[in-house]
Formats: sequence, structure tokens, C-alpha cells
Amino acid sequence: MNLCKNYCEKYGTDIGLFLLRFALALVFIYHGGVKFMDMPGTVNFFTQMLHLPSFLVTLIPIAETLSGFAMLVGCFARIAAGVQVVILLGAIYFAHPLNVYGMMKGGYEYELTLIFVAIAVAHLGVGRFAFCIKKNPPIKTEVGTSSNVPSAGT
Repeated sequence: MNLCKNYCEKYGTDIGLFLLRFALALVFIYHGGVKFMDMPGTVNFFTQMLHLPSFLVTLIPIAETLSGFAMLVGCFARIAAGVQVVILLGAIYFAHPLNVYGMMKGGYEYELTLIFVAIAVAHLGVGRFAFCIKKNPPIKTEVGTSSNVPSAGT
């Protein structure tokens, strides 16, 4: 019991941050990949149905895929989170009516949830389980103690 408590106190936040990043990565890599596999169909749908310019349509799967991989490895995660929020806001604005709940009815609760997860990662950082971590100098936490907290990365 004590071992679990110590482990959770030491790594719990980092594991949680990794799981958030992993979930975002899976969603964005998958959706970007699907669009890449049928790029003519993607361009046709986005230009005809959503009235987006074709140059922008080609950037969306690239941004989705790259931001997903950045989130997965923890490099430039804050930038990736910002890109993902912009993509998701675009999805809400262009692809969904003003119906928050009811995904089967065109609601955007899924996109809204992903926005909050991306914002959480942007604010909390990548945690210890990332490839791109800069070590900060010790931070005074209490009198006589210090802590080496990995930075959130960019």
C-alpha cells in the first residue's frame, strides 16, 4: 500500500499528463491520416460542403497529423495544443450546428471536450514522460527543500 502511495505521489501527475497527450495524439493522428488517405474526397467535401478554400483544406490534415505526433512525443506540445484548438474551433464553426450535445444530431460535445483537454495540456505541460523536456534549476518549495521540476516544454 505504501509503495503504491509513493509511486502515485512521484509519478501520478506525469502519468496523467501522458495519458492526456496520448489521447489527443490518437485522435489527431487518426483523423489526419484518414483525410490523407482520401485527399481528393477530403478536398471535395471541405470545398463543396463547407466552402473552405482548397489550399486551407490541404493544410488541415498536415496540421492534425503533425500536432498529433508532437503531442505524442511531448515536443512542442503547447504549440500543438494551440493548433489543435484552432482546428477544433474550425470544426465546431464549419461542420456542426449550434447544438452542443447529441453527437448523432450534429452536436459538438466531442470537439469541446478535446478543446478542454488540449488547453489542459497547454497549461500543465507535458510532464516527465516526454522526449523534449528541459530541466529547470531547483525551485525552492519549502524552507530547506528544493525540487527539480521538469518544465512543460514548448
